[in-house]
Amino acid sequence: MVVTGAEGQVGREIVLMARERKLAVVALSRAQLDIGNPESVSTAIASATPDLIVNCAAFTDVDRSETERVQAERGNRDGPAHVASAAAASGALIVHLSTDFVFDGKSSHPYSEEAEPNPISYYGRTKLEGERLVMAAAGKHLVVRTSWIYGHGRRNFVTAIATQALEHKPVRVVSDQAGSPTYARDLAAAIFSLLEAGARGIVNFGNAGECTRHEYALEIVRLLGCAGEVGVEPIASESLKQAAKRPAYSVLDCARYRRLTGLEPRPWQSALLDYLIQEFPERFAAAAAAR
Repeated sequence: MVVTGAEGQVGREIVLMARERKLAVVALSRAQLDIGNPESVSTAIASATPDLIVNCAAFTDVDRSETERVQAERGNRDGPAHVASAAAASGALIVHLSTDFVFDGKSSHPYSEEAEPNPISYYGRTKLEGERLVMAAAGKHLVVRTSWIYGHGRRNFVTAIATQALEHKPVRVVSDQAGSPTYARDLAAAIFSLLEAGARGIVNFGNAGECTRHEYALEIVRLLGCAGEVGVEPIASESLKQAAKRPAYSVLDCARYRRLTGLEPRPWQSALLDYLIQEFPERFAAAAAAR
């Protein structure tokens, strides 16, 4: 199998799990393969002769996508199309990661795979175009939509909030955006479960439950044992003056994942605790010793 974007939060976990399963893996980082270059993609895939390609490469900076549109298109629209074309040429199945940002956030209930996309940011728009090009180009495809990813090896929302809390700095977080935090390790495991189930088409996956960004931050601070030391102030999204709009509600309905695999995604709080224990072991060792 080939994994593109192999040094990202999800790519890293896919590679680790594949190796645990004794699968032969060609792990390609962004530095090793620019998926925006069709010739490079074609050569890399042809030489690897994979039966499976997991595309984790993307341009993920939501705000920069508004101004660096060529880069966003290259990473989220054109690049996935190149990988899908190479997958089709080699007869490989492509698994492509997409996002809750393909929706406008106007719903009051979780989005199913059949819900009509309507992105409100350029990032979301390029990700939706990438989805559609992958499905058009690759005969065998699985598009996995997910949300609010955090994982090891990269700075993310969780590590940003945790660092502020541990340094006793005040935390200000928006309270008008709701979604489902998703641990990259759980997402990688879900992808392997979907592959074992023979899944195709679009499937949603996220950890179970939903929260606002503010509630998410409160739980991070609580789990770290900083709740009495650090304040978490709720603020409105508009006060941040971000370049890109975010969907106000982007929870994904994971019923199809459950039907296909027979598995239940674990609660986001449980996944978050596991992640924090691994990222900040000294904090939890101290708490255990104090008890």
